Amino acid sequence: MPLSRRDERFLYFLRLDDRKLKIDLLGGLSDSDWEVFIEEAARHGLTPLFYHRLKVFPPEAPIPDWVRRRLRLLYLQNAGRTMNLYQGLGKVLEVLGKNDIPVMALKGAHLARLVYGNIALRPMGDLDLLVKKKDLPRVEEKLLEIGLALTGTQKKNPEILHHLVYRWPGKEICVEVHWNIIGSAFPFNVDPEGLWNRARPAVFDGLEIKVLCPEDLLLHLCLHTARDLYQTGLRPFCDLLEVIRQNENKMDWDQVFLRSGEWGIGKFVYLTLKLTRELLGASVPEDLLETIRPHDFEEPIMDWAREQIFAVRARNSASPFISPNVAQLGGQRRLLGKVSLVFERTFPSRQEMVQLYPSASDSPRLSFYYLVRLRDLFLGHRRQVWRLLRRDEALKALARQENNFTSLKKWLGWE
Repeated sequence: MPLSRRDERFLYFLRLDDRKLKIDLLGGLSDSDWEVFIEEAARHGLTPLFYHRLKVFPPEAPIPDWVRRRLRLLYLQNAGRTMNLYQGLGKVLEVLGKNDIPVMALKGAHLARLVYGNIALRPMGDLDLLVKKKDLPRVEEKLLEIGLALTGTQKKNPEILHHLVYRWPGKEICVEVHWNIIGSAFPFNVDPEGLWNRARPAVFDGLEIKVLCPEDLLLHLCLHTARDLYQTGLRPFCDLLEVIRQNENKMDWDQVFLRSGEWGIGKFVYLTLKLTRELLGASVPEDLLETIRPHDFEEPIMDWAREQIFAVRARNSASPFISPNVAQLGGQRRLLGKVSLVFERTFPSRQEMVQLYPSASDSPRLSFYYLVRLRDLFLGHRRQVWRLLRRDEALKALARQENNFTSLKKWLGWE
């Protein structure tokens, strides 16, 4: 499934090569084309980076003045917000440092300052920090002292959660305090102590902190990008491109391979790096990809992932929803398959039923709930099923996308 012409052209501006091709492309762009590019950049959270990529072109390049002005305004707006976040980060790092509490900057806080080298290029929603689990009580004490407050009704149970969220009232600043980079509910084996042992020293505005080593940073990005099922668009891939570019001669790819196996994220790493290389031209070694290629990988999996990356467009525009059950029904081509699926979904096992309805598996009441389920399915899905039976093309396309999404989740191990 090839990318659309629109997506291909947008990718040209995000790559770090193909300079002549980009210059040639500029000559044939209309105002409506530029509007599309600006919209795409916003949807993927890449407006500042898109502006930065265009800045390399000389003033006489055929880029409309209104495009330069609008992107510059959006760039400056993000710069102001990011500066506000970093001011808050400085206060947090200062109080933790004064109390000898080790802290590590994660994700955007690390990437914007030390990888992109310009805090305005990498938008952030909040500040992610890693601390040691034993230091959590002291961390909370110091954050409360400088005015942060724990949000919501979070349970302070490090065995279940892997982070707590604190908010600065009136400042629109959230600080996520992690003690691991992934929650214990996920089937991965990330050792926080190993992250600390391999961490590198860094300096933020005169304050000494730690950051993940390049290999752990790359694995962390792959883990979270695939964990989100590629629904966060192109920005994570741009992050990976910058990490790989910055560490091109320093990245220990053997350690990437070994650690991806230790963490149990081989599929995540393979698919994410393969996509980064394909979409943005990242210098991912071919022999690494061959080494970590899962035995059950097939090319359609790339199509499913690309569809999720660029479906950020649809998700951000109130796209219609189709039930996974209806989508699977639409994906069945044979009548026997459709009948079998309807029976399976209408009459699941007693163990599944007790997860859906308030009854014990050995209770006679459970038989009544099968009738309730039949009613619920009919009322909830009758319109979409009727549209599928009438071969509604729009719903068929939506069913195909939902089935691809389900297949991607299954391959990655989410189902």
